[in-house]
Amino acid sequence: MKKKLLISVLVIVIALGAITFLFVGRPYINAVKEYNKVVDVIKDKNSELDKYIKKVEQLINSKEKVVNDEVVTNAKATKKKAQASRVVLDSKPFTTKKIKEKTKSLKTPPDYTNIIEDLKKAINDYEISIKVYKQLTNPTEEFIIQRLQTIDEITDVSAVTEDNDPNGQLNKPGGYTATVYFSSSNVNQYEVYGNTLIDKGTDAGGAIEVYSKEEDAIKRRDYLAGFDGGILASGSHTVIGTVLIRTSDYLTATEQKNLEKKIIDAFSYIEGVNDIPQDNEPIEETNNNDQNESNSGSVELPPVNYYPQTEEPIIDDSQIYSVVGTFSGPPGSVTFNADGTLVVSWDSMASVNNGVPVILTGTWTQQGNTYYATVMDEDGVAFAPQSSIVYSNGIYWWDDFFSRVG
Repeated sequence: MKKKLLISVLVIVIALGAITFLFVGRPYINAVKEYNKVVDVIKDKNSELDKYIKKVEQLINSKEKVVNDEVVTNAKATKKKAQASRVVLDSKPFTTKKIKEKTKSLKTPPDYTNIIEDLKKAINDYEISIKVYKQLTNPTEEFIIQRLQTIDEITDVSAVTEDNDPNGQLNKPGGYTATVYFSSSNVNQYEVYGNTLIDKGTDAGGAIEVYSKEEDAIKRRDYLAGFDGGILASGSHTVIGTVLIRTSDYLTATEQKNLEKKIIDAFSYIEGVNDIPQDNEPIEETNNNDQNESNSGSVELPPVNYYPQTEEPIIDDSQIYSVVGTFSGPPGSVTFNADGTLVVSWDSMASVNNGVPVILTGTWTQQGNTYYATVMDEDGVAFAPQSSIVYSNGIYWWDDFFSRVG
């Protein structure tokens, strides 16, 4: 009798357990499964977002110097916005009803597409700004000359030496490590006093002064600012990296700003990094006097349109090559004579010159393994000086007149 009663009770307990599981346990388990599925999706998306947030944090915490402080401000703001958009997962509710309610509220996964794109851009801008600052930390004289020669407005350049430095500060403590004067086509050179470009100084167009430390460049800028508005004013002056960019007081405020921007563009360009073409709109004339304020913004520069190379130049600093002789390239050929003169046969212009190549003459000089040439047009007017770097497989002629000859 007792055995039958025990069996009956056991059957009832099992039945009640089955009923409880059917109506209570199974819904709970299903609700938890659905909840976990939704939460896993959100965790994956949060993980992807966190990856870019962490990268931005690493850049900010690196304390690397940038050429444009705006990239730091933007990175901080973008990171804050990303963190605010991140879905925060609370602890899982206890009851089936609450779990279902929470699952429903989380059912639509977050879309971080736009904020991740903003983070990527902030990271890219930050990294470019770091690279540009490093590129503009005590750059070489050759770098300055080459970049200035990519600017259409600049018609001549001349680097100072210790023998002709008008300020006598070249390579001295706190002084510049290089200074390059340049002339602008917007300045009437006949109105500027001086026989040479260095004699004319910044009045001819401007100058680039290179310092080993940023504080030295800033000190020099602040010194020049003390003359602004007076008869000794020497034009605009802006520091970017350790480079001081100066433009002529003979230029209007708008011309100063436009030329300064072109120079910053040229100096900031890094091949393969920021070579996305940008609209280079001129700056409108204004009546304010803020042309002398420092503007260290990093801007992107379209790549210079050189003629295509047939092979990668092999740099060989161990030997200085003579350029005397005739070298051929896609546009034509150039003959360097031992007496310092040169003749250019511009074969590519034959099609617009009754089938006859355009013949130009000029002069050339050598400084180390760099060669500078002045080419005269048919009317005897000098083009902007060109320069070529000597490589073991020939002459590499900079600027868009010749690209690679030899």
